[in-house]
Amino acid sequence: MYNRGREVGKNLLEDLKRVNYIQEIIEEIIKFSLIGIAVRYVIFWQMKITDKKSVSFKTDSKAVVRLPSILAWLGLIFIMLIISVIVGSFIFPEHYEKEPFLEVLFIFLPLFLFGLFSTLSGFLWKIQIDKDSDYFIYRTTFGLSYKIYYYEISYFKTWKHLLLIKYKRKFFFVSPDAINYDFFLQMLIKKNVKKKFKPFKPRTRL
Repeated sequence: MYNRGREVGKNLLEDLKRVNYIQEIIEEIIKFSLIGIAVRYVIFWQMKITDKKSVSFKTDSKAVVRLPSILAWLGLIFIMLIISVIVGSFIFPEHYEKEPFLEVLFIFLPLFLFGLFSTLSGFLWKIQIDKDSDYFIYRTTFGLSYKIYYYEISYFKTWKHLLLIKYKRKFFFVSPDAINYDFFLQMLIKKNVKKKFKPFKPRTRL
């Protein structure tokens, strides 16, 4: 009877530990979700400022399409925070030995990847456009450059938060939030690049 009571008590403690573990994960998810919302508002604020840096399609002959610089700096902040946590875990291991490894990995790995991608995109990604040229230079997030002729583009397609270009067997993406996005879009139209529309589906009446 005594052993059975101890076993029940042990099971209850394990259940409480699981509940506390799940609660900690939920709290961390909520915390970083709030951080993400705050970051999004900061990005929108920065975009309003960077709109003034856009060149006019009517008066200018050249333009560079870039992402707002705030993305690169936010990415660097995320990377530095994560590096500081990793370094701190080696310097002060007693403060981190109670933290579950999977929880830490679940939280910090996406943040690190987001920071790395944002930093690379902010510093490396760009499109160089010249009105007098039949091509533009597209540089990817990882620094690869492509000389793309307008007449070799199969089509382009736009959504609310994305522009897609099909060039030969590759797909290239442009964010409408990028600086000089409208300039680039006008060039595609001027060069008669085919735009692919969504097929119209008429509503059926019941």
